[in-house]
Amino acid sequence: MSIDGPESRPSLSAGASLVLGRDDSHGPALANVEATAKLWSALFGIEITPADYCLAMILVKVQRESSRPNPDNADDIEGYVTILRMVRNKGDSN
Repeated sequence: MSIDGPESRPSLSAGASLVLGRDDSHGPALANVEATAKLWSALFGIEITPADYCLAMILVKVQRESSRPNPDNADDIEGYVTILRMVRNKGDSN
């Protein structure tokens, strides 16, 4: 095993792979989160940031996992954490 080999590189989690692999069918994740946050803002009459949206969806998945465990829930949580990092890296720290 070499230090530079594939074993030394971190692999993407299932959730991160899902997020990054859905652009063809769902469009870019970051753009979708931004658009949904705007829709939620209009619906609820308060500002919902893309970060707020990600955190809310993480909580939805946590609740589902607590009531009905399923490996997909953890994958979805990882996916929303990946998108949250994308949002934070873009500069939306709300």
